[in-house]
Amino acid sequence: MKKYLYLLPLLFVAACAKKEDKITPDPKPILKILNISPLTVQEFQPITLTIEVTDGDGDIGEESPDEKSLSIKDSRLPEADMYHVQPLAPPDTKVAIKAPLTIQIPNVFLFGNGNSEQVSFSVKIKDRSGNWSNEVTSSSITINR
Repeated sequence: MKKYLYLLPLLFVAACAKKEDKITPDPKPILKILNISPLTVQEFQPITLTIEVTDGDGDIGEESPDEKSLSIKDSRLPEADMYHVQPLAPPDTKVAIKAPLTIQIPNVFLFGNGNSEQVSFSVKIKDRSGNWSNEVTSSSITINR
């Protein structure tokens, strides 16, 4: 299926990754949804999704902007889109991290002719070792015309 040109690149803002003493040394990333807002949005307005990323060896994100490691799937579409995430910890270290990652999803809009649609977003991330995280799915968002 052809790539959807209407999706603008996502803006990512990661809080400083911090060392956590109680993080399991599991190298597989673990995601948890912290917040999504707003739950009702006018067409062409942004949605903000905040997830928590926990990784035992801290190898989340890529230095090269050409490397895509974040998968975001709109529930109305058959395929996920891939996006770049900057490293959450220094690339040459093995430090456990637990950090929020805020994803700005700009300009959501209706696909059909109706006055509203429901959408949710499924997110997963791949670390530099090739380990995929669990997949988390947001609450349902209502998009109004």
